Amino acid sequence: LLAGAGSLAAAAVAFFIYQTVVVNAVHRPPDQTVVATIEGTVQDVMPNHRVREVAGTDTPLSTGEVLRPVGSSSAIVSITPHLALIMNGGSEVHISRLHYDPQTGLADVIFLRLLRGTLRVHEILHRDVSPVRVATAQATFVPTGTVFAVTALRHATDLAVHAGTVAVYMPGRVFSVIAGHGVRITDNGTISDIGVSRPPQPGRSPVGRMPRQATGD
Repeated sequence: LLAGAGSLAAAAVAFFIYQTVVVNAVHRPPDQTVVATIEGTVQDVMPNHRVREVAGTDTPLSTGEVLRPVGSSSAIVSITPHLALIMNGGSEVHISRLHYDPQTGLADVIFLRLLRGTLRVHEILHRDVSPVRVATAQATFVPTGTVFAVTALRHATDLAVHAGTVAVYMPGRVFSVIAGHGVRITDNGTISDIGVSRPPQPGRSPVGRMPRQATGD
């Protein structure tokens, strides 16, 4: 019995070492990696298809990774002190492109693709151009110091703007949606007005946290 327990313990240690090596072996280009602050629990699917679970801590994120909250609870991902992403339960976000600027110490390109569910963006614009873009199958959304939500439906996308302005880019068409308004965009390009309800209020502001640069492996 003791010999069996010793074998199980050795196997557990070997598995832990293996998992640590696998995670640390993920190639993270410094110019495409930042350390984000996570509140809640998310699954992070890395480009090598390994899945890790991150809960309430700082974690490196790189181009090509996919994030999804665990369970039905929301999770907050703060990529810069000025930008927080609130992912509703059941949502899934692909980091299409991420770029870190060593001169400013912040991410200056954050291109996201909402695969499903609802993503709420809280941004305090501290420069002329916002670093974040949120795309779905129907359109790409570019904010200008904004609080907005994007919901990816089966054949449509809903946009609700709570503060600031969001520019909407579609094939052959560009328009803006101001605070207090929302639109639904369907697969065939139809655009219709939708009501905008008051967004859920977090216990404290999701912006203002201080993510840091990844140091690399």
